[in-house]
Amino acid sequence: MLFHEKYDDDEKPNKKYDRKKGQLNSVDMIMASVVIVILLVFAMVFWFNGILSAQNNIKKNGMEYTAISISDILLKSPGLPSNWTNNTANIQMLGLATSSNVLSSSKLSNFTNISYSNAKNLLGVTSEFYFYVEDLNGSRLYETGNSSISGNNIVAITRFAILNNKKVRMRLTVYG
Repeated sequence: MLFHEKYDDDEKPNKKYDRKKGQLNSVDMIMASVVIVILLVFAMVFWFNGILSAQNNIKKNGMEYTAISISDILLKSPGLPSNWTNNTANIQMLGLATSSNVLSSSKLSNFTNISYSNAKNLLGVTSEFYFYVEDLNGSRLYETGNSSISGNNIVAITRFAILNNKKVRMRLTVYG
């Protein structure tokens, strides 16, 4: 014998386990497969929730941008043409101001009398909107749009302005 191995009693290899070296128990395989499948399912659920959350954030950000832009145009611009109240059929852009942050009561009155679908087109809103002007005591002076506000994405912009030499609150809500 060329090689002679010496083992202490504590170091003797266990012959029972030497024969099974590299073999896989079927119960172990099933348990490992179940754990991997559960982990994959959790990963997919978290992935899809992340995608849905990102989509909702993108939609909400777009609605915020729309609401801010529209409120700026309504509050700071006289519209195009500036005397659009004389002929509402030729409105190119709505504006409710006589000067920046000073609202015109005749433009507000005409705006609230325009049909909802026409107002949406003129404002460039693809979702729903609700608009009102109220005094600082909360009394509504002018309002238009769809007041049945519902949905997950609701963006409301409140701005202060002058109407007939008094401070008023203008609120635009975009939702859908």
